[in-house]
Amino acid sequence: MSTEKRKAARFAISQFINISYTKENFIKATGINISIAGMLCELDGTVEPYSKIFILLDLQDKKDPVELEGIIVRIEKKGQKYLAGVEFSDIYDEDKERLKKFIKTL
Repeated sequence: MSTEKRKAARFAISQFINISYTKENFIKATGINISIAGMLCELDGTVEPYSKIFILLDLQDKKDPVELEGIIVRIEKKGQKYLAGVEFSDIYDEDKERLKKFIKTL
């Protein structure tokens, strides 16, 4: 029996992303996988579970990065880094459409 809770399929990426929380603290991060509903990131530092974060993601489409708001739904230490499961909580409609197109290319 599967215990999969994801609402959307995830696709592998390996891309640096900008993450901030409290709009003042920034963490270096790398996207591991992504879906229209969320993403898994590898972080250089930890963030409390259920923290609101802000993500700038370059979709490599020669436009400004998409702005995503998310919630840390899972965090676990992995060596010197942390794996963070992020559920997107707010995204502009135009950015959502761009994200869908980006995911289709993966």
